[in-house]
Amino acid sequence: MKRRYWIGGVLLVMMLWGMMGCGRTEAPPAGQMVDGPGMMYTPEDQSPFAGTWQNADESIVLEIEGIGQFEASRMNLTVDGVVKLTSDMWVYKTGYVKLTEGYNDVLLPEPFQLLEFFHSLDAFCLYTTEGETFMLARPGVESQRILSFRH
Repeated sequence: MKRRYWIGGVLLVMMLWGMMGCGRTEAPPAGQMVDGPGMMYTPEDQSPFAGTWQNADESIVLEIEGIGQFEASRMNLTVDGVVKLTSDMWVYKTGYVKLTEGYNDVLLPEPFQLLEFFHSLDAFCLYTTEGETFMLARPGVESQRILSFRH
């Protein structure tokens, strides 16, 4: 008999808890964006990435127009003077670079497969499917710092 009252009490408490709104999903705090169901991230300030980034022989140029902290940057990837890709981009604290157009993800054009940002080097790293790595830095940045990264 005690068991029935205990189970009934638990069910009653659960019903009251649900009716009072406990456990419901709250709206994200102001200034933060939702990244899918139940996931939230705080976007980094994208403005430090604005400008021109290029490899040592200037054959690959990444031009980034920074719009602001909570806005994606607009980028153009140029190889040997030919524009290969134009899209929006987000750079995350982990160095991950996400390319988008609207709500769709955009892939890098062949032969490129990955674009990362190294905060410690203040440089982008562009990888190809053939295993080549291109470091893209701001014009005039000391090349020794980037060359030491290559091993």
